[in-house]
Amino acid sequence: MAAAKNVATNFTLPSSSSLDGRVAWSAAPAVGTTAPPSLPTLPLLTDGSVKFSGLLWNLVEFGGPMFVEFHLKAVVTLILFALRRRRKACSNDACAMSKLSTAHRGYTDDPYIHRFVVSPFSTPAEAEPTPRRRSSSHRRCPLIHQAYATRMAAVEWGIKLWLKHVQDPSADRPMQVLSLGAGSDTLPLRIGNMTSKAHTIRVIDVDFPDIVKAKKEVMEGLLREHSSESMSEVAYSTVGCDMRETEDFIKKLQGEIERGFLSPELPTLLLAECSTTYLPLKSSTRLFDSLFGVFPHCVLILYEQLGFTDSFGRIMVRHFDSLGAPLGGKGRAPGEDTIHTLSDQEKRLQKTGRAVLSMTMSSFYHRILPRDEKLRWAFLEPFDEFEELALVNSHYGISFCSNLPQPNPFWSALSAAMPIPSPGTPPSLDVDAPEGGGEAAAAAVQSDKDESSLFVLPAASVSLSGRPCLPRYKFAWAQSETSGVLVIGGVGSDTAMASSSARTGGALWIDLTNPESSAPKVMPVLWDEEIASEEANDALFDGDDYLSDVLGKLTGDLRSIEADWERLKGDLLSCIGAGSSQPSVSGERETGAGGLSNGGFPTDASHSSTANGVVNGTANGRASPPVSPPIPVKKDPLARVNGSLCCVAPNTFVLTGGRLSPGTLAIPATVHLSVTSQAVIAKCIMDHDEDDDGPRVYRHSSCYVDKDGGQIIVFGGIDDNGQSNFSTWVFSLATHKWRRLHCASPPPARHSHSMTYVGGSCVVCAGGVAADGRALGDVWCLDINTWQWSELGRSLLVPPRFSHSALSRQDLPGDVREIWIVGGVSTLATVGPLTPGITQLKIRIGKESGKWRCVRRKTWRLEDTSQDIPPILLYNNACVFCPSMTNEPGDASTTVQFKSFGGGGNCFSFGTHINQSLNITLND
Repeated sequence: MAAAKNVATNFTLPSSSSLDGRVAWSAAPAVGTTAPPSLPTLPLLTDGSVKFSGLLWNLVEFGGPMFVEFHLKAVVTLILFALRRRRKACSNDACAMSKLSTAHRGYTDDPYIHRFVVSPFSTPAEAEPTPRRRSSSHRRCPLIHQAYATRMAAVEWGIKLWLKHVQDPSADRPMQVLSLGAGSDTLPLRIGNMTSKAHTIRVIDVDFPDIVKAKKEVMEGLLREHSSESMSEVAYSTVGCDMRETEDFIKKLQGEIERGFLSPELPTLLLAECSTTYLPLKSSTRLFDSLFGVFPHCVLILYEQLGFTDSFGRIMVRHFDSLGAPLGGKGRAPGEDTIHTLSDQEKRLQKTGRAVLSMTMSSFYHRILPRDEKLRWAFLEPFDEFEELALVNSHYGISFCSNLPQPNPFWSALSAAMPIPSPGTPPSLDVDAPEGGGEAAAAAVQSDKDESSLFVLPAASVSLSGRPCLPRYKFAWAQSETSGVLVIGGVGSDTAMASSSARTGGALWIDLTNPESSAPKVMPVLWDEEIASEEANDALFDGDDYLSDVLGKLTGDLRSIEADWERLKGDLLSCIGAGSSQPSVSGERETGAGGLSNGGFPTDASHSSTANGVVNGTANGRASPPVSPPIPVKKDPLARVNGSLCCVAPNTFVLTGGRLSPGTLAIPATVHLSVTSQAVIAKCIMDHDEDDDGPRVYRHSSCYVDKDGGQIIVFGGIDDNGQSNFSTWVFSLATHKWRRLHCASPPPARHSHSMTYVGGSCVVCAGGVAADGRALGDVWCLDINTWQWSELGRSLLVPPRFSHSALSRQDLPGDVREIWIVGGVSTLATVGPLTPGITQLKIRIGKESGKWRCVRRKTWRLEDTSQDIPPILLYNNACVFCPSMTNEPGDASTTVQFKSFGGGGNCFSFGTHINQSLNITLND
């Protein structure tokens, strides 16, 4: 392939007298000629980047510091202008690169996409004729792979259904497809093999003129080259226009009709895959109405974002706003409609009697995508981003809209195949079960399976805590009575001053007895003699740590770029007399204000990042002092994620399980930790049973019970084969031995669930992710006297969720035990995004049955739509009762308060979000 052209176009800045409040520019003489002496040249690359060193030299040499100061805004405006010119092309390139990476990894079969993935300013005609070797810049993370694979599978599923059922098999008529905002999509090359019947298919790609012109040059050659490989004959054409100009677009379509390429009488498919989403809502609705008017035998497949008002949706909206490509469905003007659920999407499409069917990607993934395909994806690469995949799938939906006469074969087949949510009945919000237990109790607490009714629940009050942010997620944590919370491992860093998106080790202590303003304390970890030697430490890390290696390289590259920028900034500030910044010194860097001022969402791109997002390095808008850059810890046994920690005595804990990189489990699997005022004393527990060496899992759950000298119970999790399991393990603190329980009827295999001891003989397990990827809403009790499991009720007691927190209160009067299920992520999103909220369960032993049963259940909606507080992703966090509440046993107050620390995660390609410290209040 010919090298991508990197031609510099010189622009000139006008004199100060000609500005008059406006920014003007004119082309400078060609390279090799002399620029007018009165104006400096601004070398601006066509890809929107700026050679800052040349800019600095030209500006300072020509006008001196005063000139630079006066024209600084003009320079920035010119840079932004150049970037906006390339916005649509760069967005298309990013999507094409993600599709290339997805295909290269084996998720999808797209042998043509490499021909359209080129440098941002090369044309597709310059693409090489053979698949290029994948570079690191094209590699995407497993989350993006699975999300794009789900998207492409859903769209292709709809297209295949349309090709199969849209017309009578005996009818020998062409079929036509209009791909709106097609970009670099290779559908014209793939659609010929999406049907087993021979058809003539006419495909028209619609996009901006420069995009479709370049694409057509490559597409026509590829169609001729591969025409013999297609089952159907494909004719190809393009329409170059701005779809915001609806009248101009319709005129150009009429021109295609007049020349005979299109016909209003033929079956027509309109495909809008994340293209019309950037139009204002009224404009896109008007566009669809016009197209349905032109083509009376038309089906629209619309793939767009949903849920702009919840926390993940707000992060998504902010991301697209930062790119200068705001989403139309969010409602740009006061009073304008917002697309939050599929019902909102359907209302605007149901005009003049058109039929509409919709589903979220979560519904498609769990109810339509073949199980074998999901299993195949699971073995392509290690995956451990279950929360983010569920959130992404619930915030994208696919809608089918048709003006075909009803009934028709296509709509009947679509209706039969699509999962349609049942209306259901509103759930009982406050239930007191009958004393009889059994079927009567189960019926009284019957949960509604339709999550749309959850939006009418009472809301919890959420406010920001005065505590600094805990910049970690996926960590292990446990509370020591009411004195404090110990945090081990996770993803992030020790303090908000030096955030990182790498796996981190060490220990943090959150002192709940200190004032609210106290920050988490970094605790040195002192190991005993068993692993103090270098040889033993090396033996713990004999596997490859792929994640740490990659992040180390990325961090090194970013530090180099950051150092260059710091030197340039110092020179610029020196010129205008506004202060100076010393050049970066090896091992130190400066950070500006604003890092976590937006609740942890990325606001400064100069901090450490991964390929999927950025984690900032300042807190609450305060500038950071120079700090040592975080160095990935490769030989810290506590540098693990998704482990489980439980408190076994005041300030004494046991850590179990966890992983390094996905597929590499942490060693040692069991660690004893003692917290002192100055350090954490760690000891590896190596004495395992000869037959069973203990659980080797992550995303499991554990709890401590005061029985036979103290025992730790571990259930579920993901094992070293990457599979969910239903094993129950018990560790004796007296003998330091593990043993596996052989229970008659254990809960189904799961991971990312909760387990809590509620007192007496009962340990409660709730929620989690099933082996097929669905969130669970069942609740199970383990009797520690008989070591047997039993399900609590026969229905969903809590809205299905995983990666949540569970707390228990044993200080209530009588024999009632109280369990609180807080936050988490749900896959039960059939009508739109769903935030699980907070559920209270009260249980006690039935007088007749002698088994634990639920006597009360109540759910609060988590109010996360307020713009007054940052987005809240209440998963992978630490959540405890407020000390003031738990210090009063038997308190009958109707107000319950929680504190939440850290949590969040990598939000697809929208950045990494870490929660601020929160106070959550519930009024009964």
